[in-house]
Amino acid sequence: MENSKAAPLLAARASLPKFRADAVAFCDRVASLGGEVGALVRSGRSPTLAPLAVFIDRLIGIAKRAKVLPSTPSRRSNRQTDSPPAFYSFVITALRVARQVIKTSQLPDDQITAALSKLQYQDRDALIEIVVQARGRIGNYRETPHGLVEWDVTDPDV
Repeated sequence: MENSKAAPLLAARASLPKFRADAVAFCDRVASLGGEVGALVRSGRSPTLAPLAVFIDRLIGIAKRAKVLPSTPSRRSNRQTDSPPAFYSFVITALRVARQVIKTSQLPDDQITAALSKLQYQDRDALIEIVVQARGRIGNYRETPHGLVEWDVTDPDV
């Protein structure tokens, strides 16, 4: 991390040794979870990697607390002219930072490769689908004083 382009920015906002320790602990948890889930995977269509789904779920939680809808670009939108929603840009940036943290970590090369593989997705549409599956229907979100919450609109008591 000390050698990355983001080091001055990180050092200005956080304690680098603590941030490094937190990042290593996070990567270790992702690797552990990946190993557990990997044992459950059967042949067939490639499933979404659980660590990536968990990562996206955490980002959705951050967005809810910040009262930002976890919106994604429409798959029918003009990719050249339409700017992506703020949340989707946040996801792309968070994934880029996570990969950079992993690449600059002091983990052995095989663990770095394994950790990076857990944050892979096929293409833009696949990432949008992962986000959509994790967040549910945008129409079910309601603003509260503590952030956004999902309401089950099929529940007659709501």
